[in-house]
Amino acid sequence: MIWQLKLAYFAAILNAAVIGVTFLLVKLTLTFANPLDTLTYRFAVAFAILLVPALAGFVKPGWRGKPMLSLLLLALLYPIAYFVLQTFGLQYATSAEGGIISAMTPAVTMIFASIFLK
Repeated sequence: MIWQLKLAYFAAILNAAVIGVTFLLVKLTLTFANPLDTLTYRFAVAFAILLVPALAGFVKPGWRGKPMLSLLLLALLYPIAYFVLQTFGLQYATSAEGGIISAMTPAVTMIFASIFLK
């Protein structure tokens, strides 16, 4: 029981660290490249990393019978729209401000859920 709590704290700290480093690295790359170049390299590297296990046979995407239009819409909204807005936002704000806005996301989500979902 206690190890599960420690594991949860570790996962939360690791998540915060990864997001913070991501904001910092995106902000640093924006000093050398424009936002679209940054996004292009970011998605290309992610695609290459995810392609390796798929080609090796460790991951087998099962797309048959899935609602492809809904999945495409979801893929356009998140992560593509999220990363585009994040990158263009970090061009004009600091990574600390981006972290604060990102940290507010769960609270804002709960407020919107209580309004729209009652």
